[in-house]
Amino acid sequence: MNRETHFINLFAAISGLMILISCGEKKTTPSCCCTLPFKAEGSKFTYYAFAELDSAVVCAKKRNLNILVIFSGYAGMAIPNKEWETLDLYGDKKFIQNNYVIAWLPVDDKKPLDDTTQTVLIHGQTYYITTEGRKYAMIQRKLFNHNSQPLYGILNQNLEPVGKAIGYTKDKREVEAFIESGLIRKQ
Repeated sequence: MNRETHFINLFAAISGLMILISCGEKKTTPSCCCTLPFKAEGSKFTYYAFAELDSAVVCAKKRNLNILVIFSGYAGMAIPNKEWETLDLYGDKKFIQNNYVIAWLPVDDKKPLDDTTQTVLIHGQTYYITTEGRKYAMIQRKLFNHNSQPLYGILNQNLEPVGKAIGYTKDKREVEAFIESGLIRKQ
């Protein structure tokens, strides 16, 4: 193992440990090292989300929450972070952050996967999944049967869809129904 590979493996192990430790606490602003701040232009709220799915799943399992996924992209929509306006319609950012682990998944992410031998069969055609973005696009298509962004969906900790996904909307009632549909009811 060369020095660079050793350093990358060490960094990944430390990052994973930090995620497990920091996700054990319920906070409005997650301290997980892989969360990033997102805010729509003119929004009063800043959301904290994972920019990759694996860490979001670890955190969701640790906190016993569902995952609110936002399929979007770096080149998605004309205005950056516009997809967050839909969540703003709910009006209670703290409620969303306390009841979901949010994952913003860019379907145009060009970061290569470690294992590029993964394939998926869609309508008789084999597709190789070679990048993070392609992986998220395939997850979106397979789980929600949808291929446009932004798309908001809710997954349980086993990556199974909960409720109905919605696209970009300015309908407050639709957003409220969507957020309420994916809550884990505490006993």
